Amino acid sequence: EFLVAAGFTPDAIPQDYINDPPADIGLVHENQQLLASILSPTDADPHGVVTFTKELKDQIYVRIREYREDVQVVLGLQFERDPREMDVREIQIALRQNEADEEQGAEGEEASILGQS
Repeated sequence: EFLVAAGFTPDAIPQDYINDPPADIGLVHENQQLLASILSPTDADPHGVVTFTKELKDQIYVRIREYREDVQVVLGLQFERDPREMDVREIQIALRQNEADEEQGAEGEEASILGQS
């Protein structure tokens, strides 16, 4: 929708362009120039891509920050310390140890149940 409104011609290149060449190579070139201007906007930004990208980035970064804060809370509860004081390697080791402890606990319960039979 955005591309068509900007002047892009979707059917300038046929589906089977290897066996069926484009009818108007000039139209293909115009599409390429339009895409280049959209993907590499100048200071003028005629298609509003820079503005759109900034607004989208601002929305996404808010969600990433919220997720990061949630993860820090969960890790803090899990390890009973501030995860900001831990480096990534420490967290990975602690998580692996926690998984191993849980597996051993599950195996112990299974053995206990089988032993009661």
